[in-house]
Amino acid sequence: MTTPPHDDDELFAALKMAAASVLGPPSEHEVQLAQRARDLVAAAGVYDPAELEYDSLVHAAPAVRAAAVRGARELVFHAEDITVHVEVTPELLRCRVEPVERATVSLSTAGGAHQELSAVGGSVFELLDPPAGMVRLEIQSAEMQVATRWIRL
Repeated sequence: MTTPPHDDDELFAALKMAAASVLGPPSEHEVQLAQRARDLVAAAGVYDPAELEYDSLVHAAPAVRAAAVRGARELVFHAEDITVHVEVTPELLRCRVEPVERATVSLSTAGGAHQELSAVGGSVFELLDPPAGMVRLEIQSAEMQVATRWIRL
C-alpha cells in the first residue's frame, strides 16, 4: 500500500502521473485549449469573494421588510479586509466600501454587461437605473480585488 500525498503539490503530481498512465500525453489541440483557458482566467481577473452578511429583504422583521419593499433594499457584504454596504432602489444603486479610500467599483450582470459606478466622494459610489436581474459588484484598488456574491435585483 502506498502512502497518500501530504500536500497539494504531491497530490497534483500523483494525479498527473495517474492521468498520464491512463490517457497518455495531451494532444497539441488540448494544450492550446488549456492555454487559452488560462489566458481567459488571467484576463478576467481573480476576485476574492465578498459574502452576503445582511439583506433587508431576508433579515428584517416582517413590518420592516414590507417597508423595505417600498423603499431601499439594504445589503452588506464582507470579505477578509473589506465591507461593502449597498443601498438599492429601482432608480439608484449606492455602495460604500470600507475601509478603502480609493477604488473603482463596477457592476456586472449575468449576461456579461459591465457598468462602472461613479465615485461621489471618498468611498461612496453610485449607479443610476441599475439593471434588474442577477448582478455582482467588483471592487478593485491597489491592495485588492473583491467581488460580491451574485444577487438578484
